[in-house]
Amino acid sequence: MYEDCDEYLMDEYYNNLGQQQYEEEFLDGSLKRIQESNIREYLWRFGKDIEQRVSECIRQALELHDLGYYGPAIVLSSTAIEMVLGYLLLRPLVQGAVLSEEWADILVERISNSRRLADFKILQRILMKWGIDLKNLCLASGAGLWSTMMSVREKRNRVVHRGELLPTAESMMVSKVSVESVRILLAEVVQPIAVTLGFKVIGEYIEWDDIDEGQIDIRKHIIEPNNPFAERKKSN
Repeated sequence: MYEDCDEYLMDEYYNNLGQQQYEEEFLDGSLKRIQESNIREYLWRFGKDIEQRVSECIRQALELHDLGYYGPAIVLSSTAIEMVLGYLLLRPLVQGAVLSEEWADILVERISNSRRLADFKILQRILMKWGIDLKNLCLASGAGLWSTMMSVREKRNRVVHRGELLPTAESMMVSKVSVESVRILLAEVVQPIAVTLGFKVIGEYIEWDDIDEGQIDIRKHIIEPNNPFAERKKSN
């Protein structure tokens, strides 16, 4: 029993507040499960093929580096960086977050081809949701991972688009740090996210097709993922 109207109203207020909080938490949890399901579905279908291509680029880059063909090695290793960023990170994470393949295309293109600080911060905030702080990732030399990858891309563009022959010492260094950058991305960014989603990691490799079937809930993923290597028609 309530002694007065004010006590009753206060009790109703707190009850309603608790119900609202519960509903908000339930909605947030549901959205999170849907987002993770979309990401998991994409990586389950295409992660293995993407990682195989990345590994082959790294293998060939190392062979070319050992033979002294540093320019082609830079091209292959920088391609591996772009595939990891675009296909193993940005596309699934952005698409899962915004629930739109069109927006994922726009953001992937923008971040993958930008040197702007604002675009770096977009990627940084996306990864922070997964407990990964991109600005804290460094190479063995102490150089920042992101700044190194941007430098590698700039050198790669000079080689590919201008036919520029970099000095031997510079091209050798760029070739080495680009491979190191790919390996850090895979080990420090892709693998932790994969583990969170329920994929198994064995050594340096992720078992993209080895996951409990119960975690692949086809009914809950909203976006039907498209093969990132398939040609797609652009809408007018």
